[in-house]
Amino acid sequence: MTTPCMFAAREGNSITLASILESIPDASEELSKQDEHGNTALHLAALTTGNALVATAMMKATPSTSREWALILNSNGNSALHIASFYDSTGTFVKALLADETVLGTLHQEAPNGHNALHLAVSHGVVEVIEILINFGAMVDETSIEIAESKGHEEVKKVRWTRAGGWAEGWSEVPA
Repeated sequence: MTTPCMFAAREGNSITLASILESIPDASEELSKQDEHGNTALHLAALTTGNALVATAMMKATPSTSREWALILNSNGNSALHIASFYDSTGTFVKALLADETVLGTLHQEAPNGHNALHLAVSHGVVEVIEILINFGAMVDETSIEIAESKGHEEVKKVRWTRAGGWAEGWSEVPA
């Protein structure tokens, strides 16, 4: 079942979404609703428009202590962060998600295929998303390196710094 919130999120309409959420008594309950594929409004926004204002509208509509809806996994076992890490082409949606402590706590959570948000971002090859994930605490591991090399993402191989400031192990060359 697609709800009005899901429709507004999928279309990237943050103003309509905010209005809907303000008009209902329990925004958390509304944002927890899932479609036939287990996607919430947050999943749908990450899959389609990636409008960071949509994610922000959802976060503002609920108190920080009741954002379990942001952690829901769809029927494929993916969180909205997993989806956004793969589909976000600018990093703004991922950054909006990680600004919330509830979502930030899932940064290293693995999808059923064993990949975490960083692995998915490396697979898609968007440097901005990779850098945002690393800046929020994602650690470059062997799997990240293997994915970058197998996909031939040369620009991704240049992203080497871990949050701790050291070189990620496994990179074959040091930048000039």
